[in-house]
Amino acid sequence: MVRRMDINYLYYGMGVRPPALDRERAEAILPDVARFRAQSYRALRTKITQMAGFLKDEGPMGERLPVLVQIPNSFRVMESYEKLLEDLQSSRMELFKVNAKEAEEIFIHRLSEFLAVSSSPTTPPTVVNSNRGGDTVLYAKGYFLSTGTALGVSTPATGALPSGRYSFGILDNGTYRFENIVWTCPATVRLNLP
Repeated sequence: MVRRMDINYLYYGMGVRPPALDRERAEAILPDVARFRAQSYRALRTKITQMAGFLKDEGPMGERLPVLVQIPNSFRVMESYEKLLEDLQSSRMELFKVNAKEAEEIFIHRLSEFLAVSSSPTTPPTVVNSNRGGDTVLYAKGYFLSTGTALGVSTPATGALPSGRYSFGILDNGTYRFENIVWTCPATVRLNLP
């Protein structure tokens, strides 16, 4: 069951109107909304400093967009968060501290952009090329930075992603490396990695 109140609660008080969502898209993002809420609560309780990083918009202006960093493991919070931050820094991502209000604003704005990408029942695949064959290509949703999920092996890696905004990278000798750009997908993406 889609809990519309969860989405409305996220947007409440931010001066942003919740987007109209079909059931499938709402069900796809609700786990991330719940994870964001749990992360915010845990950060306040344990005095963890939430972090965000900048991704460059794929568009011609190349605007820098702040994106909240996801705590990867709710049981090994500090260990997993420190490892993710280390991986993102090795990708030369500019990271910065955010307070609870800033974290919520960033999450809502990036989630709104993700949802604003229209979807259709016949979405073409997203194709990602890297500079060498055999790379495991990763993707992360453009509203919650993580080590990502494998899309496939290049070149090219092809997969069916729900319409939205994504960041892509590769797994390079056990290290996560991201391009630090957010693309509107479906698309054909060229990574300048490794």
